[in-house]
Amino acid sequence: MVANMIMRLMAMNSIQLHRGIVQICPPDSEVIDGIGGCANKTTNTTIFPAGSRCASKPCGDRGVCFDFPSANGYYCECSYPYTGLNCQAEYRECPRFACGNRTSKIVPMCSDYTSDKALPYICTCLMLNAPVEMRFALNNCHNEKLFSLNCGGAERVGAVPFTNKGFYICSGSVGVSVRSCDLHHVWNDTQKECVPEHTPP
Repeated sequence: MVANMIMRLMAMNSIQLHRGIVQICPPDSEVIDGIGGCANKTTNTTIFPAGSRCASKPCGDRGVCFDFPSANGYYCECSYPYTGLNCQAEYRECPRFACGNRTSKIVPMCSDYTSDKALPYICTCLMLNAPVEMRFALNNCHNEKLFSLNCGGAERVGAVPFTNKGFYICSGSVGVSVRSCDLHHVWNDTQKECVPEHTPP
């Protein structure tokens, strides 16, 4: 059985290893770098193996598609600034000085989210020489009221509301992870999950 598999692979003209993904092309064709799929050596036209999921161009023009040879699936390697299963989301960079300037007592750090998330960014404010080192502010570490974490009575794995569009998970005195709801979703504290945002008719 192994020998037959090796023979089948040798019969294919082009094999490319890409992050553990094997792109196999039909005979008389080769892998196209930077595009995905295979190219006919004679006509130089793009072709795809039989049953290819990449033939429908699920990554669009925002990434390169690679077929999984052993399953009915594919993988999109997205070009910056795109990300996601089909490169549908876009990285959003924090606005410059969104969290204020560094001072002798405060070190502001901005964490951004991709365009498919409800929160654009949050500010992580490192409060030097404070009893609780890490505190969170939604907009600005210097001009806005700092958001007080409620990790004391919270469950280790439980989610706690951060805003109506996000929540945080306590993992220790300073180990806190702020998660954003998906775009057009809001936090429901009764259900402890993000639910679709209600839009009036």
